[in-house]
Amino acid sequence: MSYDKAQICATGHVVTPDLERLRGAGAEKFCSKCGSPTMTACGCAAPIRGRLWQDDSEPPYSRPAYCNNCGRAFPWTTAAVAATKELAIEADLSEMDRNELPDIIENLVRETPRSSVAAARMRRILEKAKPWASEGFKTILIEVVTEGAKKMIWPT
Repeated sequence: MSYDKAQICATGHVVTPDLERLRGAGAEKFCSKCGSPTMTACGCAAPIRGRLWQDDSEPPYSRPAYCNNCGRAFPWTTAAVAATKELAIEADLSEMDRNELPDIIENLVRETPRSSVAAARMRRILEKAKPWASEGFKTILIEVVTEGAKKMIWPT
């Protein structure tokens, strides 16, 4: 049972979660979906954790939000948090909601005891937001928030 190495672009498109198993086949210097540079390691030089292989079956893969070696957020996590803050301004949220948003997002992308509280607060904000803004937040956040938070914010 071991983790492979993943190749992911700076905006979060997974090129391959199986770089070593596939011996580099399908690797891309730049993402074929968005043109961003791809990466296989964090700035600390630790490989990006790829698929966990336990046997010959192909288990599902979820790209990591943070480096398992140094704890630093990957660029796609940082970009999603920044985009959410920008959308909050465009969505005309109340000043209180905009001020609360960075803490909420931080606890949605990490699995912490405060994740459930953050999910409840985000759901409250989304219920007050205009439909286009709620959909925009979902589009940005759906790939970076924890599974538990997803179920609380978007139950269906």
